[in-house]
This record gives sequence, C-alpha cells and structure tokens, in this order.
Amino acid sequence: MSGKQRRHLWATRQRMSEARKKALADPEVRARMSVNIKRAKRGCAVEVPGWAPAELVDDYLDVAASHGEEAAASFVRRLKREMAAHDTASEERVSRGSVAR
Repeated sequence: MSGKQRRHLWATRQRMSEARKKALADPEVRARMSVNIKRAKRGCAVEVPGWAPAELVDDYLDVAASHGEEAAASFVRRLKREMAAHDTASEERVSRGSVAR
C-alpha cells in the first residue's frame, strides 16, 4: 500500500468516525440501534416496523414471538392509540387549568 493510499484510508476513517459520533448524538438513531441490538440478542428474525415507537419495541417483540407479527402490529397500534388519547386528554386538562402545577 502506497503512502497516498494510506493517507486516503486514514482520512476516510476520520470522516466516518466523525459521522458516527454525530449520528450517535441523535436520540432517534440511538433508539433504532437499541431496537436492532435487542432484536439481535433475542435471536429473532422479526422485523420491527419503523412506525413502532422505541418504548413499545419490547412489547412488539414479545407479542410477535408468541402470536406472530400481525398480532404484534395490531397490539402496538392499539397501544399507540391509547397513548395518543391519554396525551390528548392530559393536554385538555392542562389547558382548562384543572391540573395542579
């Protein structure tokens, strides 16, 4: 390997290292990585959909392992609807001033 090739390789590694550090600072990227790590540790070939929130991934994987991916998707969609309804109700109570601050 020539000196020019080594310098190019070194510069490429530096750029990739900086990009990796920047990506790891992003909470969304870390959440996706966490999902992939959990899936790999369980040894399952279940593909967690991108629309599934990071906090519901464990639930998705548990249901998918026991009842299949369709049941898991249905279960997680229902939980998302319930979470959204709860958040909306909480916001309405705060806007009306019925929640003590």
